[in-house]
Amino acid sequence: MVTEQQAQASIKTTYERLADAWAVGDAAALGSLLANDCDHTTLGATSRVKRGRAELVESWATAFSRRCPDFSVKLQPSLQSIRLLGDDLALVDGKLDYTGGVGPRGVTQRPASQPFSALMTLSDADWLMLSIRVGGSERRD
Repeated sequence: MVTEQQAQASIKTTYERLADAWAVGDAAALGSLLANDCDHTTLGATSRVKRGRAELVESWATAFSRRCPDFSVKLQPSLQSIRLLGDDLALVDGKLDYTGGVGPRGVTQRPASQPFSALMTLSDADWLMLSIRVGGSERRD
């Protein structure tokens, strides 16, 4: 049985790995953090749903292909709440904070933040994202 402290530490590690993979544009490494049947929903006026690890990896690979050599935007997940719902299930709430810098196609971006909630599942020793909901991106100054 996993203790709450162990679960929280492992979940935080998952999000550190997410930031590292995003920084280098590694869609496969991001995919390794997802359950096979993961779904990702963007909430708001332009609601989009992606289902399954393969669709998400393909989407990230396409997005990463738009990065120019000078790409400098960094992602920093900020976890605000981790609630264990069982021995192998957790609800995570937080923000995805993006630094300003050179973004896709060389366009300068201002800092932004995007709220998220994720349902996580324990698979072997790793916590994987089972369901992700992200809100609209908000610019920060």
